[in-house]
Amino acid sequence: ASDLIKFSQMILASGSYNGSQILAPETVQAMTADQTFGVPLNKTIWAGEAKNQWRYGLGNWVQVLDPTDNSPEEEAQRLVSSEGAFGTSEWVDFDLQYAAAFTIWARPGTETVAFVNDLKNLVSEAVAALNMSAP
Repeated sequence: ASDLIKFSQMILASGSYNGSQILAPETVQAMTADQTFGVPLNKTIWAGEAKNQWRYGLGNWVQVLDPTDNSPEEEAQRLVSSEGAFGTSEWVDFDLQYAAAFTIWARPGTETVAFVNDLKNLVSEAVAALNMSAP
């Protein structure tokens, strides 16, 4: 998970990590943009309402609250995530400016995705509350 969080921090910092530019900002923008442009998805790990909110980026999922909006200005302010088959997860929240990663072991097809989504929501709520209380 330590390498994964470093990668996530680099994505959050537009391709920069520890003072070095690893990826061009344009590369990160392409990775974190909806590459499906609103085309309906037949296969996805998401269920229910979340199924319509998550789209394919390059190497990750991109949360798109309005799948019909593909404007570049909106693309930069999204949550991106990557769920592994056995419970490894990382996500970057550009709005709240944080990255997170964790690993659990779970068999594919279990309720891991719902658990991860609930955890993301709890962490985001906590970060938002900390940001509001910061001087």
